[in-house]
Amino acid sequence: MKPIMRKPVPHITRSLPQRRPLKIYAFDPTRGRGLGNYMTCQVPYENLRPGPAGKYLAVIDYDSSNKVYYRPVDLDHPAILLGSGLDPSESDPQFHQQMVYAIASQTIDRFEQALGRKIRWSFNRWSSRDEADGVLRIYPHAMQEANAYYSRELRALVFGYFPASELDPGDNLPGQTVFTCLSHDIIAHETTHALVDSQRDFFTEPTSADAPAFHEAFADLVALFQHFSFKEALLEMIKRTGGKIYRSSVEAEAAQSPDGPAISAELTTDNPMVGLAKQFGDAMGMRKALRSALGTPPNSRDLDHVTEPHVRGSILVAAVFDAFFSAYVRRTSDLMRIARSARLALDTADDLHPDLANRLAGIAAATAEHFLNICIRADDHRGLRPHPRR
Repeated sequence: MKPIMRKPVPHITRSLPQRRPLKIYAFDPTRGRGLGNYMTCQVPYENLRPGPAGKYLAVIDYDSSNKVYYRPVDLDHPAILLGSGLDPSESDPQFHQQMVYAIASQTIDRFEQALGRKIRWSFNRWSSRDEADGVLRIYPHAMQEANAYYSRELRALVFGYFPASELDPGDNLPGQTVFTCLSHDIIAHETTHALVDSQRDFFTEPTSADAPAFHEAFADLVALFQHFSFKEALLEMIKRTGGKIYRSSVEAEAAQSPDGPAISAELTTDNPMVGLAKQFGDAMGMRKALRSALGTPPNSRDLDHVTEPHVRGSILVAAVFDAFFSAYVRRTSDLMRIARSARLALDTADDLHPDLANRLAGIAAATAEHFLNICIRADDHRGLRPHPRR
């Protein structure tokens, strides 16, 4: 009897994955689990050292106020990989490290997709040093202060933490510790400052009142437009607003009783899609988001007298979002007409049909992506100059 000859098993080459799923807060911890706030984002995959530290970023968790280093997270540990990262937590420094890495990586990826090329940090442009030494550092617990900023001198994004207002903390507990490194908007905003600085030398010099205002406005635009990539939150707001996602407030889930709201479901809420850094604003006693996509009314003359960079920049943010929401209204007008005629013919409730809500969400997300690409490419064109030869 002849022996059975088995064919050799061909060698299979396994390529690395393209994306790494990581859990984050879509907005900030005060939103809880509602509105898709506990979400998983997809960031470009890379082999990471504990920190995490990779090609562009290195998270260094040193708390200068308490003079302590927190143990760095290893996102390549099998248990963490299988769980798509650590679960969102306000009290776990390792999740804070994961959060800043994920949002900063996502923002960098957004720029690279829009520009069609790799980014290069400003402090590396003229340097001959090894690329591994030229990463952007991120300090998630840098100081006990209500502030966060980008520093070219430190080559770093610096995030503070502080106690919420005792008298009027909004959705926070009185005196609770608020971490700026847990706000999607603050992380995206500060990462954008570093990315804009990378486009050319002296781009951040305050040559006029418009220069710092532009940088603040552009960073806000990037953070706000990224809201519209959060599918669950966008879909919920479309359903709650009847497709009018530009409204700053959202009607209550239940009709109010004649004597006023009896339960929280009868309260009007804010629209998180158009607000920026609500937890920070609440903690400072403002009882609202730090800034808004539509904070300045159309045809405003505020440019004639406003000079503070954030306030002056909000005029540009409002103008861009006015154009964005107007484009969204025009692109969805036929669908809304069909929906209105169907409701009249069938005498149905005012709630949007799920298919219509999905169509509106797709158009809103695609339009937001187009506008963000336009903004990034326009800013890059304004700052274009040849890179030095190496």
